[in-house]
Amino acid sequence: GYSGNLFVWGSVAPLGLKFSNFSTNRETMKQCVCNSGCDVILNVNNGGHWVLATGYDGSGFLVNDPGYSRSRYEFGEVVDSALLYG
Repeated sequence: GYSGNLFVWGSVAPLGLKFSNFSTNRETMKQCVCNSGCDVILNVNNGGHWVLATGYDGSGFLVNDPGYSRSRYEFGEVVDSALLYG
């Protein structure tokens, strides 16, 4: 859920997920995207929007972003990420 403009990370528990940590390390994000037990939520649009990473290619992350109808963000567009395990 949200509180104002902030995501409440504990709200993912009913989905069987547990918030682990934030990471700005691109390699860590890429490794987690490839790990079937890890989900990566990317912070984009200068920190104003969160999207689900579904994969990556040579220059960016593939995403599920119903809010902006985008299917990828360049690596440089990612401000932060949240790593979730479940």
